[in-house]
Amino acid sequence: MRFEITARGVYGRDGKPIPVGQTVEVKDGASTAWLANKARAAGGQQVAVTNPAVGGVQQATSGEGYAVANKGRGWFVVTKGGAEVTKSLRKEDVDGFDELSDEDKAAYVEAHKAEA
Repeated sequence: MRFEITARGVYGRDGKPIPVGQTVEVKDGASTAWLANKARAAGGQQVAVTNPAVGGVQQATSGEGYAVANKGRGWFVVTKGGAEVTKSLRKEDVDGFDELSDEDKAAYVEAHKAEA
């Protein structure tokens, strides 16, 4: 699977930094913990890259709908098309979000939208 680097701090096997925007190839089934919060799936489908050691799961999401993203250190945010649309929230605030209807998700986002 190919991943596009989205943040600094990712290093190749040679120890040299991989520039933001470059894509890397990861074998299917290989651990992607080293890409946590620093890469996204290259191509049409987005995949949340999480640290499996903490119990994270790679979950495919469509690029158009709402999705919950882990910002780290216990903070989460709702995104739409990869862009953050809410303020930072704690886990208990976003639990059950994925089960809401599209109308309820839109209302939730409106009630918790990011400050401009």
